[in-house]
Amino acid sequence: MAIYRSKPTATPRALRSAIREFASLGSVLTCQDAVRGSFRGWPVSCIASIAVSDGPRACNLCGNTGYSALFTESPTPGLVFTLLECKSCGLIATDPLPDDEYLEALYSADSYEESTASGRYCLDEQVSSADFTPVLHQLERVVAGRRLLDVGCGVGMFISAALERGWDAFGVEPSGYAGDVAAAKHGPRVEQSYLADSSFEPASFDALCLWYVMEHVADPTGLLEACHRYLKPGGVVFIAVPNARYVRAKRRVVLMATRKAPSVHPHEHLFHYEPRHVKRLLLKTGYQPLNQEVASPFMMPGSKANVPKRIAKAGATLLFRATGVNVAGILMYATASEG
Repeated sequence: MAIYRSKPTATPRALRSAIREFASLGSVLTCQDAVRGSFRGWPVSCIASIAVSDGPRACNLCGNTGYSALFTESPTPGLVFTLLECKSCGLIATDPLPDDEYLEALYSADSYEESTASGRYCLDEQVSSADFTPVLHQLERVVAGRRLLDVGCGVGMFISAALERGWDAFGVEPSGYAGDVAAAKHGPRVEQSYLADSSFEPASFDALCLWYVMEHVADPTGLLEACHRYLKPGGVVFIAVPNARYVRAKRRVVLMATRKAPSVHPHEHLFHYEPRHVKRLLLKTGYQPLNQEVASPFMMPGSKANVPKRIAKAGATLLFRATGVNVAGILMYATASEG
């Protein structure tokens, strides 16, 4: 099923120029840029370690095995990923899913900062820090305690923000590079490991936060199920993820204007969610959704980006409150169901 035109319609030169400039910002890269810039100097064994699907893969959300192919991307020569949309629930997934060896190399010191979109926005505190204070304020309204675990904490920026507001904040980060940076800032408050392998005590946190983590994991259902173990009774899980509605619309507009499709980073973003998918995933894994809020619709680095991001978020928030339709980033809170 094709969702983008093979021959984009012409647009005024000024519009093309403006959108081309927008496409060069933040985590948006053309497919050609991704091919040129990713994985330089990586060993062949690492590049060849992609897991190949043996047959139809069950959707992580609904279990269906029927998919529609949307488009393909090649982030580096020899690697081709297909974006598949589940015919039942609409969740979009990367195929094939990268294996653990590939992902560990991707987020290693050799490639994290230079070859991943995640590195570019996780190392710039201007990218998502504007959402930190509102999220912490909301958490303070819905949980009594102040002990927090940032799952996939990156270099520890959210931990810093939480500590400044009086939270007893900790983090866990599987990337050796990012985990080391976070541990250098926060010492024993950060563990460099996967959540399931961490040494944190069960039922010891009032809130677990997953800032732009769910799109990076191969088993989001399993991760949310694991989060239960560490939440206190009445604890809250918070999820922030990009919105597939926005990602698809942006890709369509940039493709029409520049004839170059911006990358969706399929080797990093293994799933693409709409709000309905996040809510259904929470219900499936034993949580009761509390409320949804709007995040900045695009991630752009640098302080100069704060003004357009605030304007875009304000517009998206007004639309969401008026219609219930979220076209920006997804912020969702849920409490663990009893029993």
